[in-house]
Amino acid sequence: MAILASKADEMHVGLEDAVLELIAKRVQRNVRELEGSLNRMVAYSQMMNVDLTLDTTERLLNDFKPDQARDSIDPQRILSEVATYFGIKVDDLLARSRKRTVSVPRQVAMYLLIHEIGLPPTQVGRLLGGRDHSTIIHGAGKINGEINEDTELRHDVQAIKESIFA
Repeated sequence: MAILASKADEMHVGLEDAVLELIAKRVQRNVRELEGSLNRMVAYSQMMNVDLTLDTTERLLNDFKPDQARDSIDPQRILSEVATYFGIKVDDLLARSRKRTVSVPRQVAMYLLIHEIGLPPTQVGRLLGGRDHSTIIHGAGKINGEINEDTELRHDVQAIKESIFA
């Protein structure tokens, strides 16, 4: 609960203790999953303009349950969906280009590969053309931070996730 309370304070989101307790009880695998669940719930509540009450949190936790389908998602599918969404080629994601039209989609792919299907940064680096794990951590972290402040980016990531996990 302390981790969740701290993360909620960082995000400037006020949550009742009962909500924090429910999340802490339902999500116990690791801190990343705990924070990820909170991030998804806050993003959803902001996008849909609903409060995170005990009932809403219960419903969202049921919707966000990690399922076997997430474990079976092919990383190449994520790369393909990101490339298609942003109107670029998968090869562009793997290339060394630093143009914003390529670097942002590449960082979104990094974020999704790490936070949605749980690939380690070293494996994501190999998938994305042999990039260093620190580059991957930075790219995914940048998207993770901006997703709470940039509504267009949040919408983009949500749309890609829906196409991947639908």
